Amino acid sequence: MEINYLTINSKIQVEVNLGEMKIKLLSPAKINLGLWILGKRADGFHEIFTIIQKINFSDYIEIQPAEELIIEMSIDERIRANFIETPMEKNFVYRGLKLFEKLTGIPQKWKIKIKKNRFFII
Repeated sequence: MEINYLTINSKIQVEVNLGEMKIKLLSPAKINLGLWILGKRADGFHEIFTIIQKINFSDYIEIQPAEELIIEMSIDERIRANFIETPMEKNFVYRGLKLFEKLTGIPQKWKIKIKKNRFFII
């Protein structure tokens, strides 16, 4: 089994296990200190201006090949009360990959596990 690590910066590390074709990474969290909606775009999303601050929490993401696109979410019990679960089809990761699939014609066959705010980064 071969495991390679790619350090993006002091707080982000990607683990690539070539034997199992699996990628694991941390996605740093942020807080919006201010958010202003500037208008609605033609694609239905809003144009925004925001001021953000990174914080010392991170989501854990694991990606591996699959027969179809599957997004699995899990939420740390400490934040479950403040989190609204959404159907997979409304998840931004799912929607982004389906749009990529539509634009490129490349089928997106991945199982993506996202564990929300599970890890503290020092």
